[in-house]
Amino acid sequence: MTSAYRHGGRIADYLEQIPPEMERIFDFSANIHPFGPPEKVRRAVLAAISEMEHYPDAQHRVLRKHLAEREGVTPQSVVVGNGASEILELLVRGFSAKRMVLLDPAFSEYRAVSHRLHIPVLGIPLIQADDTFRLPALGSIEFRKGDVLVLNNPHNPTSTFFSTAECVPFLEDAMSRGVLVVFDEAFHDFLLHDEASLGRKLLLEGRAVAVVRSATKYYAIPGLRLGFALAPVELAEKVYAERDGWTVNVMALAAGVAAYGPEDGELSDYSAQTRAWLREESAFVQATWGRTDGVRLFRMAANYFFVELDRSDAWSLQCQQELARLGMFVRDCFDFPGCTHHHWRVAIRTREENERLFERVERALRQRNEGVGR
Repeated sequence: MTSAYRHGGRIADYLEQIPPEMERIFDFSANIHPFGPPEKVRRAVLAAISEMEHYPDAQHRVLRKHLAEREGVTPQSVVVGNGASEILELLVRGFSAKRMVLLDPAFSEYRAVSHRLHIPVLGIPLIQADDTFRLPALGSIEFRKGDVLVLNNPHNPTSTFFSTAECVPFLEDAMSRGVLVVFDEAFHDFLLHDEASLGRKLLLEGRAVAVVRSATKYYAIPGLRLGFALAPVELAEKVYAERDGWTVNVMALAAGVAAYGPEDGELSDYSAQTRAWLREESAFVQATWGRTDGVRLFRMAANYFFVELDRSDAWSLQCQQELARLGMFVRDCFDFPGCTHHHWRVAIRTREENERLFERVERALRQRNEGVGR
């Protein structure tokens, strides 16, 4: 990946930045579930090792069947892929998109996809409103037939959630002009409130939308890579007719079947523990980052938060270097359009880790204040 399309979770890079004697990295740059995979998923992956001598099913039949039953669609509407990024690229290519419309600051992988497919990008800034962000004004975008509009919800990096009431008029304008709307719901499983998927609802109504989900984040399997999409049957079938079928390995497929098959007590407990953890830690974030001079905390909807530090880029970079020496890494958002080095996206992790990061950043802010005579 070039420097133009950076990503969080770059552990190999981080290992080069920490002192040799340091034994642990605290990675706040990737929004991965800190519990690790459910034991059911771990067991399924270990059992699937014996299948390494066989090619994986290029049609992903068993996993697509489970996902279809779970989501109330036909298996022919399900696309399985090597993470949400691959799925997005498969959908955009399958749609023969003429242009990609993005809402900035937008996840860097979207532009990486457009670059690989030689598709122009129209980037439209979100509207900053107090402690959150809003969709662009209705009619402010001249949509064209053949556009793909990517609606990231919950939004990355801002952790904003766009309500159904806000989305529908905006999307109706796009869909009426022959636009494919791709809902990137990679973090939907981490929503801090119960909210049905608008993308899934529109798809079931027969609208031209696709919904992308990620197992990587919620089930903590970034090393395996797994995601899926719900899409109109015609588009999903075209994707399977034109794709490389070997990108999803047998271990990832086994993890998906374990995670998305019939829910049992083990997975129910994992979900309940996740909700309890996220409620407690989001409250901790509000009580700390949200009440600290020099920090602007934006409203969060998922398992990460977005802050603007009232400091220079130089100070922010220095602070990140100091954090790195302690094995702590945040996502510097300077490469998101409209952001700077003093915009950070921070993953919510365990209480011990969250306290460790906040205490160090608060100390750096306080020292800076004292240094300028405040």
